[in-house]
Amino acid sequence: MKRVILALLLLGACGDEAESEDRVAAILELEGDVSNGAALYGSDCAGCHGLTGEGGSDPAMSDAIDGLSDEDLITVILDGVGGMPAHDYLEDQEIRDILDYAKATY
Repeated sequence: MKRVILALLLLGACGDEAESEDRVAAILELEGDVSNGAALYGSDCAGCHGLTGEGGSDPAMSDAIDGLSDEDLITVILDGVGGMPAHDYLEDQEIRDILDYAKATY
């Protein structure tokens, strides 16, 4: 599964690559809010990854994030991968909050 995600990231990045890299870099510079990330996870991620990250129509969160860098995880959130849709409508701070929550929890 991890190899598939990484391959899709390398092959399927949509949009302007430099713009995407700039956005990822900007998100990495932010400080995350884990409690806000928990609320955002509940509204934007739990429907597919499960309320407690156990998985559902998408993989369990521990499987989804294991071995991926912060950069890769942000790219997955922004661009989607496999059956996961892009969440590029989220604000940069919201993405950082979700990332920090997921890393702290799973």
